[in-house]
Amino acid sequence: MSKNIEYKNLDSYLKQKKSFSPVYLIIGSELLLIDEVKRNIVSSFKMDNFIYMPIFIETQNDWLKLLEEIKTISLFEQNRIFDINIINTKPGIIGSKTLVLISEFLKNQNHTIIILKIPKKDTATKNTAWLRSLLEIGVTIDIPTIQNHELPNWIKQRLSQQKQYVDNELLEWIADKVSNNLIFANQEIIKLGLIFPEGYITENSLKNSILLSNSIYSIFDLRESILNSNILKISTILDYLEKENTQLPLILWSIYEDIRIIGIIKETKEMNYYSVLDKHRIFGTHRKSIINYSYKTNKSLLNSYVNRIHEIDLIIKGAESTYKTSKVWSMINNLSIKIAGLIEYNIDFL
Repeated sequence: MSKNIEYKNLDSYLKQKKSFSPVYLIIGSELLLIDEVKRNIVSSFKMDNFIYMPIFIETQNDWLKLLEEIKTISLFEQNRIFDINIINTKPGIIGSKTLVLISEFLKNQNHTIIILKIPKKDTATKNTAWLRSLLEIGVTIDIPTIQNHELPNWIKQRLSQQKQYVDNELLEWIADKVSNNLIFANQEIIKLGLIFPEGYITENSLKNSILLSNSIYSIFDLRESILNSNILKISTILDYLEKENTQLPLILWSIYEDIRIIGIIKETKEMNYYSVLDKHRIFGTHRKSIINYSYKTNKSLLNSYVNRIHEIDLIIKGAESTYKTSKVWSMINNLSIKIAGLIEYNIDFL
């Protein structure tokens, strides 16, 4: 029977490790929190010599390859964690059958773990054989959705973890500055920890710092430039972000997130565009840019961009450590220009 672990209790659960669970089901949509959960699980089992193996499922054939890989136990890589990322959010017919077979295989062993993220369970998903089979042997972690009105308090809690405090009005101000985006809020919190010592931060100190008010360019500017095909500006913005030591995963995520949402828009009736964008917290000029770009692109282009994003993501995570950081910045620049120019990406081109 499945164990249900609250997000906030996952660390203590992993430290105890009273019993081995071969399946970790992450249920939710907050990408930052999902990524933190994955990193906690992987870090915990790496101490037991588990090897991390990210898997991206884009076609039904990928499921069959995954099944064979899971069943094949290498002499030198016996303990493995498969982080399964389903690009189309649902496994499909072959994927559903494969997950049942994987569950059967995982029942009586302690050398293979799978991590699988799924959206909030709806009625249809709850009744599927593949989910029931995973729940029988796995652990579920429910990821809370941080609503816009909850973000100031979330920022307060994160600041307190690094022993920093600000007035409530300033919490609201920070939330507004990051457009109620959890990932960007976290990025700013990290910067606060680097700029200011522990303790109380005054309003003047914060607002007069370079943290939120004096940046020449931001990741938001990059996203808008890509969507509006402002090719000349893209390289300038990326050069600035590189000099500011902006995290590469954050930039890549922001590009991916726009492509992902545009893909959803392309499969949605036009009358439902705004409800989709509301759900994903896309507002203001960014909303207009997303809609306009969706009219110009097609599924083939979007798929080529997603493939390239995954390749770069693996390089950033060290799967291909021969690449220097400067090379990765160049890759992101090339990718951004191709997206802006609506040019299909040749995956053989580096």
